[in-house]
Formats: sequence, structure tokens, C-alpha cells
Amino acid sequence: MNNQLRKSSRHFQNPQNAGQVSWADAAGQAGSAVNRNLVQFTASIKDTVIKDIRFKAFGCDWTIASASYITTLAMGKDLFEAAKITSKDLKQYFGHIPEKNMHAAQTVVEAFSCLISDYMAKMNQRLYASDPKRVAVAVSGGIDSAVCARILKDQGYKVFGITMNILPSGDGQNHGPKDSAAPTDIQLARQVCGTLDIPHFVMNLQKQFKKTIVDYFLSEYLKGRTPNPCVACNKFIKFGELLQQSFLLGAAFLASGHYCILDSNKNQVLIRKGKDPAKDQSYMLWRLDQSQLAHIKFPLGKYHKHQIKKMGVQYFPFLKEKPESQDICFLGKKGYHTLLSESDISAGKIINSQGKILGTHKGYPFYTIGQRKGLGISWPRPLYVTKILPSENILVVGEKEALLQKQCSIKKTNFIAGNPPAERFAAQVMIRYQCKPVPAVIHITKNHSARCVFDHAQPAITPGQSAVFYQEDLLLGGGIIGE
Repeated sequence: MNNQLRKSSRHFQNPQNAGQVSWADAAGQAGSAVNRNLVQFTASIKDTVIKDIRFKAFGCDWTIASASYITTLAMGKDLFEAAKITSKDLKQYFGHIPEKNMHAAQTVVEAFSCLISDYMAKMNQRLYASDPKRVAVAVSGGIDSAVCARILKDQGYKVFGITMNILPSGDGQNHGPKDSAAPTDIQLARQVCGTLDIPHFVMNLQKQFKKTIVDYFLSEYLKGRTPNPCVACNKFIKFGELLQQSFLLGAAFLASGHYCILDSNKNQVLIRKGKDPAKDQSYMLWRLDQSQLAHIKFPLGKYHKHQIKKMGVQYFPFLKEKPESQDICFLGKKGYHTLLSESDISAGKIINSQGKILGTHKGYPFYTIGQRKGLGISWPRPLYVTKILPSENILVVGEKEALLQKQCSIKKTNFIAGNPPAERFAAQVMIRYQCKPVPAVIHITKNHSARCVFDHAQPAITPGQSAVFYQEDLLLGGGIIGE
């Protein structure tokens, strides 16, 4: 019997640490009994060290042998060392795992990762002292965040990966402690961290994400507005909840793969547009404040996308065919219409500015300002949605010229420096992501509100979207476009 079979047989015939820890501090489960591949770990964790760990497994010999070995590997390890355990460790120990049994090994690693996630979810205190050289990287499973982690590690930082678990299983990305297996994004994030030999933590933020982002997204559409959930996610989830979780692990900074540049002036952190104009993502960061920016790093801002892609393929060849992430991660292939269909939405009238009924819409939340397609109206010239009246369940349409507006109200303003540069100031304004900035004058009113007066009338200014202010490449701040 070769060495691989001897090791596999030993852990199968005499499983180490089988059973369950009484009064466990954490539990993690993955797989499915239906698929004959179910693993559960329980552990006692004291002072960030795994003091005891047990497993229960239902599946093939590789499932049981892998779970048994993981417990011997994790026993006595600090969380940072334990978080570096991957299927690569199983391959190295057993010598070779048949391709048909790799899923069993991955399920075991997934269950162990869920154990650590469960422990982190229960902790609400700093587990490690803050270290100015320790940086958490928001690893998503894509090339940008992978290269971000590689750059920071090469610069001498103590890097660890941290991935948000924000969606229930089956919604396209993430998993919870009881789900059957890690979706591709989290598996790839773990593989990235394994390649770099850095710890990887998965933080379960499903409840926070649903309440703060998904529910907000739906409520805005039901109010006749078109929200930008990515802006809210950066403020409240990624550089809110996830940043706080990073602090618990002793990180002084959270880094991400955003293409923008951080600068400083008089003890203030400033945001500038990224070097690559086609990939600049500063628009999505206008809601951040100084307390957040003091603990953020954006290493990719000084690069062009093609440079990052070249490095990514070199360091992480398994990401070569990974598609670019979607703007709205939680929609997946379903689209927002599917989410909205669960709400009480009814058909209504489509009228023109004179009040003449021109047709019937399927439900006003399914439309946005400037929309032309899907109106089902025959008219000599193209018609566009110019106004949404939720209280009356009515869409108002008009010709292209009717979309033009010279000014708009702005609410919930935020300025990166803390305050606006003046009560009245000139700026370049973007009224939607990746549109061309246009000159305007911003008039600050009160209660974090403002009025934006454009030099030239702009088409399809959409309530709910972000109006973001710049002076050259400097991000000043922004606000949410009002009615």
C-alpha cells in the first residue's frame, strides 16, 4: 500500500477527533446528506487558539479522512494560522486526491471555514491588538482584489484576506454556515489567499446586507426612484461592517481593488480619480468620511486595468477566464424585475404632459427616468419616461427634449473633507456612473441639502441616483438626486 493510501486508510479506519465538542464556541457545516457529503465541525476556542475541535461526517472515505486530518491540523492553532488551511494542505498530506473526490475535500475545507466564520460572527470585541503593518484585503475572487493583496504583501504588509458573505445560497455568490457548498467566488477568494499563503476569513454579513442594501434598493424603486446600491454598500457594508470586522482581527487598514487614489492634505485624506479613466471608481465612494478613509488603502489607483490584468494572469492563472464582476452583485441573472415581482405592484396609466392617456404600464417600479424601450406606445416620435408618480401609479412620458433639466435638488450630501468648500462653489458634476462630468454650480441650502444648477440643461436627471462633485481629479463629495 502506497503512502497516500496508508494515510487515507488510517484516518478513515481510525478517525481522529470524531464527535462533537460540548459547549462549543463555534460550529461550521457544509455539504448535504442528500448528496452523501455532509461535514460538521465544532470547536472550543480560547484566546484565539483552537483548544479542541471535533467533527461529524457523512460521506465517502475521503470526506471522513479529510475531516479527520483537518482536526489534527487545526488543533492548537491560532486563528490566523488556522485560517490559512486549504485543500492544498490536504493534497500535500495525502499525496494525491482523485479528481472525483476533490469535492469531498473542498466541502471539508468549506465546513472548517464556516466554523471560523461562525466564531467571528459571535465575537464583538477586538481579538488582536491593532498592528499598523496588518492590512485586511477585501478579496472577492476577482483579479483586481487578488492583485491588490499581492501588491501589499510585496510591500511588506502583514496581509490577510477577508471576504463578505452577503447573499443566501443560490443567489449567486455567498454562503452561510449551514449551506451545502461555497459558490465559485468564495472558493476563488480562498484559492487566491492560498496562493499567497495568507489567512482567509469569510464574514457573514447577510442580515446587514439585506437590511441596509437589498431592502433599501427595493424600497427606493417602490417610491419611484432609481437607487445606486453600490454607493450605499461602500459606505455601510464594505467600509462599514467589513472594516469593523477587520479591526477585530488587528488590522489597521482595509484595502480593496477600487481604481482610485488616496492623497493627503493637512491631516485630511483626499480621494482622487484613478489613473485609468475607463476604470475610475471614485464616483462610488462619495459617501465615505474621514474616519473611514484614515483606515483604507487603494493600491490599484496608480495602475491601468491592462497592467493589473497582466499581473493577475501571471500570479493567478486560474483567474484568467474570470469575468468582470457585475455592478449590482445581488441581482445575478435574475435582474431587479424578479426582486420587485414579489411586491404588490399593479398596472397603471401612461400619460403625456397634457394628461392624455397614451397606454398602460406594467407597474411604475419597472421603469426609470429616460427609459424608452418597453413602453408599448405607438407615436410618431420616440417617447421617454420623464416623470414617475408613485402615489397615482402613473408614468408621464414625453419626447427627448422633455428630459432636459437645468437644475436639480440634492439631499443627503456628504463632503470628503467634512464640509463643503463654500456655500456656493463651481464643480464638475457626474449625475450617473461613468457619464461625462459637466460644469455646474452647487448651492448649499440646509440639512445636508443642496441645489445643483448646470451650465447647460442635462438629460434624464434621475431621482435616487448620485450627483457627485469634482474639481479636476479631486472628489469633493456628492448627494442623492431629489424629486
